Amino acid sequence: MRANDAFRTELHTTIRDIGAWADGLTDVARVEVAETAEHWQLRLSPRVPSACPVEIVLYSDQSYDVIVGQETYEGRPLDDLTEIPRLLAAIAEGRVISREWTTVATGARHSIATVVELADGDRWSGERSDDVIGRVAGREACAVRDRHYVPYRCHFARQAS
Repeated sequence: MRANDAFRTELHTTIRDIGAWADGLTDVARVEVAETAEHWQLRLSPRVPSACPVEIVLYSDQSYDVIVGQETYEGRPLDDLTEIPRLLAAIAEGRVISREWTTVATGARHSIATVVELADGDRWSGERSDDVIGRVAGREACAVRDRHYVPYRCHFARQAS
């Protein structure tokens, strides 16, 4: 963890930069911002239905929560604040896959992973598993389904209008 005053300075700069970037998306997404002394929150709801919504909450305790699509990842460490704008940009550009493993016999969800390809080749990911299903069926015995998202600014949508 960084010293609080150094972190807060970097956090305020990051928030300002993300806010300015998000203002440029108002034609393709509903942009909602909320702020308290303890956190800053951004919710992007794209107008294109097959684009990926995202909500992120940055906390002053050097952690963050994020909802990517339908999946929530809480209490992640804010070790590198430069990752947050890159993550949001990649989601808005449609570089997100939700990968779900379900049991073949019942269709019960074994696990789900969210993978975001950042512009520089790095990857952000989060994953959740159902421990009960995991005791009964291994991942290798599951069916896999990927959901891909489109960019907030869909070129084919603009050409059609």
